Amino acid sequence: MNLKDQIENPTRNKIIKELHKSPMKFIAVITGAGTTAISDIMSLPGSSKTVIEVLIPYSKESLEFFNSSPLNKHVSVIESKNMASSIYIKGKSYLDKNEKFIGIGCTAAISTIPQRKGEDRAHISICNGDIIKSVTINLSRKNRSRLEQERIVSDLIINLLAQSFDIDLRMNLGLYDDEKIIIHN
Repeated sequence: MNLKDQIENPTRNKIIKELHKSPMKFIAVITGAGTTAISDIMSLPGSSKTVIEVLIPYSKESLEFFNSSPLNKHVSVIESKNMASSIYIKGKSYLDKNEKFIGIGCTAAISTIPQRKGEDRAHISICNGDIIKSVTINLSRKNRSRLEQERIVSDLIINLLAQSFDIDLRMNLGLYDDEKIIIHN
């Protein structure tokens, strides 16, 4: 799939319209990659019915707020779970107790200069107050630009929102053989 097709994905718009029709809402913390999902969601009418709040901490110091203690390793499943549960708890502190919403935490390390030693990846967790579901996506460094990696992470966030909102639409992410999604319990 070329970049133009990724940007102009009609399924994405259908999913977002369905998100806006849902009684569910979300509150998110996103760092490293995935902010394009928020831009996509807010670019269609109805986003005020869906989006409660979005935070984009970017420094290690600002990310420490979402972790009960300093982490040895950022961009991890643990960090995304901490982010999702912390932002969910924050939402509970000021939303009506009957309001249905989820907390999302996304932490990512995508293509950069100089090239990092570890894999390009993202960890996304969703908290509904009872459970936290997490996924990891390992991204191709050799086949994708930073912009393409951002698009994949953002589309995965939208797909996970659709799943959490019980919407039966999903985008095909067009992953390469060296890319994979891992579901964590």
